[in-house]
Amino acid sequence: MTMTAFVQAVELFEMGDFEGALLQFTTLAEHASDPKEKAGFLLDQATCYTRLGRDERAERCLEDARTLATTDRTGWLITELGYACLLLEQKRFVEALSVLNLLRGEHNELVADPGLSLLRRDLDMQRSFVLIQLSRYHEAIPDLEAICETQPDGEALSLLARCHLELRQYEAAEECFLLADQCGIPDDSRAAFHYYRGRNYYELGDFTKAKQELVLSAEAGSTPTPRAQVYEMLAATCRLLGGHEDAARYAAMGAA
Repeated sequence: MTMTAFVQAVELFEMGDFEGALLQFTTLAEHASDPKEKAGFLLDQATCYTRLGRDERAERCLEDARTLATTDRTGWLITELGYACLLLEQKRFVEALSVLNLLRGEHNELVADPGLSLLRRDLDMQRSFVLIQLSRYHEAIPDLEAICETQPDGEALSLLARCHLELRQYEAAEECFLLADQCGIPDDSRAAFHYYRGRNYYELGDFTKAKQELVLSAEAGSTPTPRAQVYEMLAATCRLLGGHEDAARYAAMGAA
């Protein structure tokens, strides 16, 4: 029953029905007897509240979750990682990095446990993502390279490509984008993948491929930058290709 309700809650969340998901997670938390399980549901509630713009309620759920997890080291680690993810949701990147650095430092022995390898990977991925948001690309590269050497996937390779792009290492970026594409890009990351790959092709002077990627980004849904910026870049690319009508059309879409 609990698993069915949890699956339903996750499905509602992924569909964007945060109110519906919140009701499910609240019920699950109320009926949970295991402290770690209850803490997890409270974190899920906090995420829903954040998506609904109700940050005070999110903070209350978060504090309750952290209190519940203090008696179990692994549970505490999972809860603190969830706390960092919530800070990410709220774009509080400096605070999120502080939490992740604490987990890496004071609890390095725990996260190095072979049985918690997936948790360590998640921690390193989240930390790399935060560093990228803070434009600290050099610092993000070592962890991303380590992940890609042992457990490569489209998401990790895309982040590594992004770092190389921002550091103007365009050839290295394209190698990572190519490998990421081969591994497969999650649907919710496609807009970002195509946008940054389009930017990289632009810097490499391959404007035809840049346009293709930017169009795919615009079609994929929400992008990591304002949609106006995507259209502005499309307009600039089309002008370089001599497509002045397309350039004008994209410029108008960006201004709309």
